[in-house]
Amino acid sequence: MYFSGTILKQLFPLQKIIVSHLLFFLSLNCLAGDPFCFKGSARETGTGGICLLDNDTWSSFKNQAALAFNHSINFGFNYENRFGIKELGTRTACLSIPYGKVSLGAIYSRFGYSDFRRELFGAACGMTLSKVISGGIQIDYITEKTISEYNNPGILTCEAGVILTIKENLKAGIHLFNPIPNSLRRSGLISELETSVVLKLNESLFAAAEIKMRMGQIMFIKTGFEYDAYRKFKVRGGFNSENNSFCFGIGYEAGPARIDIGFATHEKLGVTSSISMTFDINSINHKVHKDLRKERADINLYEAWQL
Repeated sequence: MYFSGTILKQLFPLQKIIVSHLLFFLSLNCLAGDPFCFKGSARETGTGGICLLDNDTWSSFKNQAALAFNHSINFGFNYENRFGIKELGTRTACLSIPYGKVSLGAIYSRFGYSDFRRELFGAACGMTLSKVISGGIQIDYITEKTISEYNNPGILTCEAGVILTIKENLKAGIHLFNPIPNSLRRSGLISELETSVVLKLNESLFAAAEIKMRMGQIMFIKTGFEYDAYRKFKVRGGFNSENNSFCFGIGYEAGPARIDIGFATHEKLGVTSSISMTFDINSINHKVHKDLRKERADINLYEAWQL
């Protein structure tokens, strides 16, 4: 028994090394275009990866021009589990704040675990340029750490987006990630170009389509929809041609908070699940002020009745 325990203790470091290397090569395959597995929110996961969503805080970090439509303080948290493997989990937090004519945002995303992790720190800014055009830009700092000596010291890059409001119910967007040539900094980051079209069919339903192109790879198509099924309850679905991925999800709004759950299939590796919570600070303040006004009105009514 003691001998078996000793062998297991000796094999444990080897096991960690093997798992780390497996995660490294698996992540290269699964996350080729997005090396830090930042997927936005569960709302995006449930709609097939559509990033140009209506009035969504997380969309602001997939197309920074969406920050221009943000008129309140929002923050959110998201957790994504890829294929049921906790070591492939991604934890993300974001914050957006309107400031004068612009809107500012910050995001932090961490993929992996203690022996193999990738982190992204981003600061974004978006504003309305005209009645039709909105634009935004984001600066990203990306790091990678492993248990070996091949650690990434950090990469500084940027991304930018533009949104055209063609009609009240029709928007189109374009987004570019990592426009800086890798030859100038010896980086392995892949550049991406993404175009989006969103059509709001009525007050309860919108549909969207996106085309994504990555440097040195074939382009793929994403489609998705969201339907207000009942009051604050939403149903979502989508398809991503990159891995023949079928997606679905649900969402529920409860006052200033919104909770979303999304699922995306992979033709070979299984199912990715995601859950997120988003909060609107202005809605919280509005509710508090409304409750205070009601309380004061009740007190005044009671005092008047006493007289």
